[in-house]
Amino acid sequence: MLDIAEHVRHRPHAQRLRKRKGRRLRAIKPSKAAYVWYWNRMSDLVDKCRRIVTQELRRVPESKGAMDASPYSNALRNIREAFAGLKKEARGLADAASKRALFWVDDRLAKEVARSIRIDIRPALSTHGEVMGQFKEMTDWNVRLIQSIPDRLLDDLEEKLITAWSSGDRVRGITEIVEDVANDADVNAKRIARDQISKMNAAYNMVRQREVGIRRYIWQTAGNERVRGNPNGLYPDAVSNHFQFDGQEFSWDEPGPCKGTIDGEPCHPGQDILCNCTAIPVFDLDALEAEVAQAESEQS
Repeated sequence: MLDIAEHVRHRPHAQRLRKRKGRRLRAIKPSKAAYVWYWNRMSDLVDKCRRIVTQELRRVPESKGAMDASPYSNALRNIREAFAGLKKEARGLADAASKRALFWVDDRLAKEVARSIRIDIRPALSTHGEVMGQFKEMTDWNVRLIQSIPDRLLDDLEEKLITAWSSGDRVRGITEIVEDVANDADVNAKRIARDQISKMNAAYNMVRQREVGIRRYIWQTAGNERVRGNPNGLYPDAVSNHFQFDGQEFSWDEPGPCKGTIDGEPCHPGQDILCNCTAIPVFDLDALEAEVAQAESEQS
């Protein structure tokens, strides 16, 4: 952990610290570039799935009457085998997304602390320990989510084909069915990308801020009508009420104050599903100034 007091014990630092005592750090919001990159890669995966499905279903002889399930069953088996190969790409994609999110937090937090109190925290940003544990956890979770995309697409496709078989009608059009399931998969991929970049941002912010001695934060909502619990917003009766925490100060060392959407698990900003809230880092400058003053008196 970085001993910030050690860096400000010289008089110029101390004077600068006192001058900047009222300056608040800004929240480290999720990277839009990382989100767009992640969504684009996920959309590429959906497009690969679409091409595989289209290619296999085109090989099925067209039925002039009610659909015969057996040739489509063979096609679905081939699609599932091809999807198994695609799912092997998940580890590399999840790892790259997690690295981008971590780099963003490190860069923005370092710049923000330097802007506020002119201290370079980069030497304290370890590549081992807690941050690597968090990195592995986020990457493993994203591997599972990425792999769920082709699985869910195939399940959806199978369900729509079964519906056509059971109705005894000809398929309204293979192309239409494929586009339906692919479009749904793309929407799901976009949702996963936004949710996970936000969660990575929240996770790495918590770890990095604690590493440099920032133990507290101020909860900041997005300030719009989509904030859960906003009485004038779209979700005034949301079970997970984020609006009530806006502007309040909390500790990183305690469980999150918000009961999350899933099983009421405690959440810090950005950890709940599709949460756009962020955490404003809070330096305890009173304590830091006291340490500096004591060090100065010992040296005089």
